Amino acid sequence: MKGLKCVTLTGADSSTSIPELFALGFQYPFLEFGILYHGKKEGSGRYPSIGWIRDMIAYSVDHPSAKFSLHLCGESANRAFVNGVGFFSQSTERFETVFRRVQMNVNMEVGLFTPKDISLACERHPNQYVITQHNAANKQLFQLVSARNHQILFDESGGRGVMPGSWPMHQYKRDCGYAGGLGPHNIEAELPKIYKAAGAAPFWIDMEGCLRTTDNRFEITAAKHVAVIVNRYLLGSMRFGWDS
Repeated sequence: MKGLKCVTLTGADSSTSIPELFALGFQYPFLEFGILYHGKKEGSGRYPSIGWIRDMIAYSVDHPSAKFSLHLCGESANRAFVNGVGFFSQSTERFETVFRRVQMNVNMEVGLFTPKDISLACERHPNQYVITQHNAANKQLFQLVSARNHQILFDESGGRGVMPGSWPMHQYKRDCGYAGGLGPHNIEAELPKIYKAAGAAPFWIDMEGCLRTTDNRFEITAAKHVAVIVNRYLLGSMRFGWDS
């Protein structure tokens, strides 16, 4: 289906109210909350503790309306996901249910991960979508990974929150997302441009840096502001969700 599939608001941390996050997701069904996980930094800054993540998963049992994706940072977290061990084991209760999408923040030029690793992750987690960033470092991935559950995020800045000169045209046979410098200050102006770049293909948008306070905390007020703007833009009859 053509159009915006979801808006990913990334960076909820250990100081974020879990009930308030779920309430916002219930009010605006097109929202998805991206949770950052770093094996060596969890519990600090924008990386919530594993305890907070487990509390969020437990809360989802009785509040299943909110959507979440897990964004993996650092070698150890991404390697554990590829190998399907520890927290990322298929036997881990509700992991695949809560995190329908997992973004692997890896750089192919560094050499720690290969297209074969991405393909293995897709194969090992068939019930989840595996997202990789599409930029100069990873430009060959879409050609070398053919898994049906592989998705790509246009993010030329590699997560640094820098807006591109123009949004890339969607010309790939898989779902794509757009990121880079988006936030409550410019989403109203940029969303029509992204619609034009996506053409007839479904897409999502992702934002992170502009949703944080000066002391590096997730700002729920900014998240609500984005939701209100996008909700005003969208047609009331549009459906959302990766199953539509």
